[in-house]
Amino acid sequence: MKLILSFFALFIIAGSNAQLRKTTSNNAQATKFENAVDYNDFIVNEQTKVGMAIKKFNATFEKSTDTVEIHAARIAISRQADSAVNRMNKMVPYKGDTSLKKNAISLFGFYSKIAGKEYKQFIWIFFSKEKTTEQKSKELQDIVNDITEREKIYDSNFLEAQKAFATKYNIKLTENEFKMDQ
Repeated sequence: MKLILSFFALFIIAGSNAQLRKTTSNNAQATKFENAVDYNDFIVNEQTKVGMAIKKFNATFEKSTDTVEIHAARIAISRQADSAVNRMNKMVPYKGDTSLKKNAISLFGFYSKIAGKEYKQFIWIFFSKEKTTEQKSKELQDIVNDITEREKIYDSNFLEAQKAFATKYNIKLTENEFKMDQ
């Protein structure tokens, strides 16, 4: 059953792997970028941080039976995603172009919400003593399916905004180095 969670986490990240290379950037009161590549890289870096928090949660879930430890890893996803949203909100849109920023905020907000609700439900169901294995499997699969379908919309919107941004500012997109290997 822990493989279901791996599958679950993989879907959350899988659609987000075809991004621009990552780079780091310091947080300031209002973050302004002089060029489009740095702007995009900043967003991808935040996306990678959220992906790493999800990856850590997945690894913790697979290796631990301590629900306190697992919930701490789950909460770390929300914190990282919320931090990313806050950093995005402090960004000055590049040349007034808000689409990529808005879609990144929506995507990161989605990650925060699912970590706060669905991941929590997932843990409760998985460790439930009152449910049969079959009941757990069905409920867990239903959660995975629901999240996967909703995530496709956010991810697609983000990728389309990123492609449009790249085209507009003549940026060559390359695959993000972040991978979900276990």
